[in-house]
Amino acid sequence: MKIKLDHNLSPYLKEILNELGHDTMTADEEGLSKASDALLLYQATVEGRVLFSLDKGFANVDIYPRNTHAGIVVFEQKRNETIGIVERRLIAFARSRSQKKVEGSTVVVEKTRIKFPRGKHKKKSG
Repeated sequence: MKIKLDHNLSPYLKEILNELGHDTMTADEEGLSKASDALLLYQATVEGRVLFSLDKGFANVDIYPRNTHAGIVVFEQKRNETIGIVERRLIAFARSRSQKKVEGSTVVVEKTRIKFPRGKHKKKSG
């Protein structure tokens, strides 16, 4: 999988993900650590990379519709969870998924399940 790590994830994950066979870049190494969410996602999309982030805003499919990007995976961190626990979940996810399974999708990886947000349903007029 081609992955872009958001600045809110440790850059040391790049080495681990690359060892698992992924092609990983970080926002920091591309000078995008202070970039807007839209710019970061745009750059990931141009590069054909799935964005890995802790930012729950990326899970909003009304703002970032499916099939307009290469894929977004948001890793949820509960208040009582350390970042180490979340990072282990991220590594497990990366081991078990291929790019084709997340391509163009928005995925939220929670402690006990994986969700695919649907967005708000618009009422049809008429």
